[in-house]
Amino acid sequence: MGAFLLPVAFLAVLRFWNADVLAPFLFELHNRSLSTGAVPAAFKAAYITPLLKKTDMDPADAKSYRLISNLSILSKLLEHLVVR
Repeated sequence: MGAFLLPVAFLAVLRFWNADVLAPFLFELHNRSLSTGAVPAAFKAAYITPLLKKTDMDPADAKSYRLISNLSILSKLLEHLVVR
C-alpha cells in the first residue's frame, strides 16, 4: 500500500497536533499536482471492499457483490481542491 493511505482517524489526530508542520507539505504537494496536471500514483490507490448486494443473494457468486472503493484522505482533499 502507498504511503498516503493513512487512516482518517490518524490524520484527524495529526491535524490538531501538527497542523503547522503538515500544512506546508500538503500545500506544496497539492500545488505541484495542480500546476503539473499530474496526480501522484499513491493518490490513485484505493481500498476495495466487496459488499453483498442483498442478504438473500449467493455469497459464493461474484455477481452478488458490489465493490466499494475508498480513496485516501489526501486524494479526496485534492479532488475537493480541483472542484473549486
